[in-house]
Amino acid sequence: MRSTQGFVQIIIAVIIALVIGTGAMFAYQKYSQKYNPSPAQSPSNNNQTQIINKTSPPPAVSDETVYPDSIGANWKTYTNAKQKYSVKYPEDLEVFLEESTETSLKSKTTYLLLGILVDQKDLAYEDYSKMKIYDTIAGINPITRLPNIQVNDTDALVVKQNLENTKSIYFEANFKKGANYYLIKIEGDVSNEKKLLNLFNQILSTFKFTN
Repeated sequence: MRSTQGFVQIIIAVIIALVIGTGAMFAYQKYSQKYNPSPAQSPSNNNQTQIINKTSPPPAVSDETVYPDSIGANWKTYTNAKQKYSVKYPEDLEVFLEESTETSLKSKTTYLLLGILVDQKDLAYEDYSKMKIYDTIAGINPITRLPNIQVNDTDALVVKQNLENTKSIYFEANFKKGANYYLIKIEGDVSNEKKLLNLFNQILSTFKFTN
């Protein structure tokens, strides 16, 4: 009888141990899921993925950045020590070509080019002064003479032309100082003709001889 009671007590103890062990294991699993979530279940990881995959739209470029109404304090100055001149330009432009007789700048945001050439050879000054054949060559849009302007107290011939079969237009100023001929040219989209001419005149107004 005593042996039977002892055996029953052992069985009950085993059952209680199993119940306690099972409960402990279940509680541990719930704890692990709550405080150590897998990457697939982690809200923070999902948010991080969404942030990484999200592409930010490019910043909008205003006309004031490309075609400022006036010369601002943020304009930069380019100085050519060899050819002895300096000129200011909007911060949207950057120098991409610099050679002995030629310097070219381009816009960082749109189609806009500025070129400055200095040479002891005639760069079209005499031709423009007489308007030789430029308005009659077959297949070439007429080059239009605009009123002369003063560039650092030097008389400059100004012309414009719409480039053939394109939506481009350029304005060009030609003048002579000492033994050198100067050609300053700006080119852009024809839809911005008035803004382009205004910007060109602003840039020309900052041109200075440094000798």
